[in-house]
Amino acid sequence: MDIFEKFNYSTQNLLHVLKEMESHLPEPRVRQIENLERSIKDVRTDLLNMELKEKYPGADPDAELLDLVGSEPVISLKEEKEEIRKMLEKRI
Repeated sequence: MDIFEKFNYSTQNLLHVLKEMESHLPEPRVRQIENLERSIKDVRTDLLNMELKEKYPGADPDAELLDLVGSEPVISLKEEKEEIRKMLEKRI
């Protein structure tokens, strides 16, 4: 298992727990959790970007699309397809 897969697997569970915690905490703590969630998402995207560039040295992945595909495990496949379609439409 590569570093992205390890990090991705571990953080998916953590993100689910953090989402559950948000409804039980005061607003300042919820903002801290949201910041942590964003940081995790950023690291996951960076790791995926590094992995892609290692496999495909000439690749220059679209940051917005990579962010969606590489860091949103909690959305359904249907939602992901719709978001990808919207992003691609903006580029055409």
